Amino acid sequence: PPEEHKDVRAWHMSDQKVDISSLELNQVLPTRTKYIPPDLQIVPLEEYRPQMTENRLNVIGKAGVYLDRSPTGAGKTYNHIEVCRQVDNALPIVPSHDLATELECDLITAGIPAVSYPHLNEETCQNLEAAKKALSLGLNAGETVCVKCPHKQGCKYQSEMKRAGNAAYRIPTHQRAGLSMRKLSEGAEYIAIEEDARNLVRPQKTFTLGKLKPVKLWLQDAKYWASEDNDPERHAFISHLLEWLEHIEQVGRAAEETLFDYHKPSGYPHPDNWQRKLAYAHKRMEEELPEVASNVDGKVLRSIVDYAGGTWDQLAIQVDRIKGKDGEEKVSKHIVLTRSAKLPADVPVVFSDATMTPEYLHALTGLEIQDITPEGDLESQHGVYQYPEDVTMRTKPERVAGHIIAHLERHPECKRLGVICFKSQKDAIFGKSATAHLPKDIRKRVFKYTHWWRQDERASNEWLGCDALLILGTPRLNPATLRTELIRLGDNEAATQDGGWEEYEWESRNGVIVRSKRHAHPVWDMVYKHQTHAHIKQAIGRGRVILENGIPVYLI
Repeated sequence: PPEEHKDVRAWHMSDQKVDISSLELNQVLPTRTKYIPPDLQIVPLEEYRPQMTENRLNVIGKAGVYLDRSPTGAGKTYNHIEVCRQVDNALPIVPSHDLATELECDLITAGIPAVSYPHLNEETCQNLEAAKKALSLGLNAGETVCVKCPHKQGCKYQSEMKRAGNAAYRIPTHQRAGLSMRKLSEGAEYIAIEEDARNLVRPQKTFTLGKLKPVKLWLQDAKYWASEDNDPERHAFISHLLEWLEHIEQVGRAAEETLFDYHKPSGYPHPDNWQRKLAYAHKRMEEELPEVASNVDGKVLRSIVDYAGGTWDQLAIQVDRIKGKDGEEKVSKHIVLTRSAKLPADVPVVFSDATMTPEYLHALTGLEIQDITPEGDLESQHGVYQYPEDVTMRTKPERVAGHIIAHLERHPECKRLGVICFKSQKDAIFGKSATAHLPKDIRKRVFKYTHWWRQDERASNEWLGCDALLILGTPRLNPATLRTELIRLGDNEAATQDGGWEEYEWESRNGVIVRSKRHAHPVWDMVYKHQTHAHIKQAIGRGRVILENGIPVYLI
C-alpha cells in the first residue's frame, strides 16, 4: 500500500480510487515448517529428581557456568538443600524478596542457617518516606538518609543487612546481586541463579530522549548553587554530569536510525560523598524550585551519573518508526544503556531456568555454557489443554470475561480459578474501576489473577492454591521491545536493521496446516520465538503439572 496507509486494509477502506487493471499479481508461496516433536523419553519424577541432584552435586569445586532447564516443580528447593549440606558457603539468588523469604524458611526447616536480605518496608524502616524519596532520586538510602537518621540506633533494616552479609548461606534478589555481585560472592563455593536472569547478567536502563530535559534543568540549577556555595568539588562533579548529558542529547537528536555511540567516558572519579551532595542539591531544589525538583526522573539522573562514571559498557540511541491507526508514521527515540555483570570465574555458577537455552545464555554472558539438565521429559500428572481461539492485546475485556465465564460453566468442579491475561484486560475485569464485570457467583470463583510480563510472580507456589489455571493470550513482543533485547544480546548489526515480516506455514504433529507470519530476519525471528515461548512455558509452569499436587492448565 502507499506509505500514507498503515496496511492494505486501511488503503482499501480509504476514499482513494485505485486502478488495478494494470497490476501484475504474482503468487508467493510461503515457507512451510513441519513440527518435529523432541525425541525424549518420558521419565517419572522419582527417577528424574535424583539425576538432577547428582548433576548439581557434581559441579561443586568445578568453576564454570552451568544451565539446568528442569521445569518448575522438578525440585530446585530440594537441590538447594542437598548442595548446601555439602558446602560451607553458598549464594542462591532469586527474583524477589517474597521468594527469598520462602527459600529462607525452607532451608531453615532443613537445618541450614540461611538468611535472606531484608526488604525495605514499614516493618524494617522507621524513616521509610525519606528512604523512598532517596531511592526515587536514584540514590542509596544507606549513603544519604541513614547517615543522619534519628532511628539509626537499633535500625532493623541495617541489623538484618549485617546479619545477611555475615551469613554463610545468604539469599539476595536479582536486583541486589546485579548491583554488588563481587561483594556478595566473596567466599561462596556455589552460586545458583533462579529464573529469568537477563537483567542480572546484562542489565539495561531504557528511557525516552525527552526524559533528559528535566534532568538537564535540574543539573544546571544544581551547578549554579554549587558555585554560589563555593563548593568546587560539587561544581566540578555536576559539570561533568552535565557535559555527558548534553553529549547524549546531541547524539540522540541527530540520530535518524538506531546507532551506537562508542565515545565513552574515561571514568571520571566521583567524590566519595557524591550521593549526599546530590541529595543536598535536591533538598534545596525542593525548597526553591519545586517544579524542577518534581519533574526530574531519578532513574534517568542515576543513569547519567553511572554513565559519566564509566559504569555502562554501551550507549545506544534506539530509533523506532511506528505506524499509528491513521497510518501516520511516528518516530520514537530511546536511550538504551547496557553493561555486562561480571560473574565470578573461580566458582560454579548454576542458572536454573526452564525457559532458557544454552545458546541464548551464551549470547548473554559470552561464556561457555555447560548444560546439566537431566535427560528425558518429565511425566505430567495433570493435563495442559489448548482452546483453538485467539486472544490478543486488542481483544475486548468483555470477550475475555466471556471466556472466563464459559470456562467456569464448563467446569463446575473448579471453585478456585487462577487467571493470566493482558494487563489492560485484567484491570478492566478485576480492577477498582472495572468495566467488564463478572457475575458475582463467577467472580467468587476467581481465586488469583495476574498479567503477562509481571516478573515477581515467577516461581511462586501460591498458584497451587487454585483448582485450575486459565491462560489467555500470547505474549508477543513488539518490534521496539525486540530491538531493545537485540541490543542487550550485543547483536548491534541486527538491532540496526528492520526485522521485516514474511508469511510461512507450519504443520502440527497431527497434520493441521497453520498459516502465520514471522520475522524475515533470522536473528529477529529467533529472539522473538525464544521470548514468546519462554513466557508461555513459564506461565504453564505455575500449574506445576508434573507434581501430584499440581493443577490442570488451560490456554486460549
